[in-house]
Amino acid sequence: MRPLYKAVLEVYEQFEEELAGEGRSYTVYYAIEALKELVSGYLVEAKWFIKGYLPPFEEYLSNGLVTSTYHYLTATSYLGMGSARKEDFEWLSKEPKMLVAALKICRLVDDAASYEVEKERGQVATGIDSYMRENGVTKEEAKAKFWEMSLDAWKDSNEEYIKASCYIPKDILTIIFNLERVIDVVYKNSEDGYTHPQKVLEPHIIALLVDPIKV
Repeated sequence: MRPLYKAVLEVYEQFEEELAGEGRSYTVYYAIEALKELVSGYLVEAKWFIKGYLPPFEEYLSNGLVTSTYHYLTATSYLGMGSARKEDFEWLSKEPKMLVAALKICRLVDDAASYEVEKERGQVATGIDSYMRENGVTKEEAKAKFWEMSLDAWKDSNEEYIKASCYIPKDILTIIFNLERVIDVVYKNSEDGYTHPQKVLEPHIIALLVDPIKV
C-alpha cells in the first residue's frame, strides 16, 4: 500500500505545480489532509477486520463517516473550482453541518444496501451488525433505522442548501449536494449498484451516453 499511497501524493504534487500558476497551490494542502484522514480510517477498519473486532456503534460510525470518502472527494473536487476560496476550504475542514449530512447519507445508505455483500466477503465490523448487537434488533429493523437516519440527514442537507448564506457560495454547496445525489442513484431502492452496476447503473449510462434523448 505504501507505493500506492506515494503515487497518489505525487499526483497532488503535480496539481500543486499546476495550481501555482493560478495562485491556488494552497488548495492542495486541504485535499492531502483529507486523504491522510481517509487512509487512517481505512487502517482502523483493517485492524478491526484482522482482529475480528465489532466496535460499538458510535465508534463504528465515527470512523465510518471518514471512510465514506465524501470529505476527501469534496476537498479534491474543490481543487478544480477556480471560484473556491481559502475560506471555503477552511469551512470544509471544520466539518460543517452540510458535510456531516453528506457523510451520514453516504455511510448509512451504503451500509444498509450492501450488508449482504459485506457479509459474503467475511466482513465482521459492519454498521448493521454493530447496531443490531447494541440495540437488540433484527437485521430488518437495523436497516430500517439506517434509512430513517439517512432521511434525517437529507433534511439537514436540504436545510443547509436552501437557507440564506452570506459567506458560502451556492456552487460550493452544490458539490456536496451532488455527491449526495450520486448515492441516491447508486443505492436506489436498497439495491447495491456499486457492487452490481449492470442492474442499477448500466441503464443510466446507456441512456446518457449510448441512447441519449435528442434535443
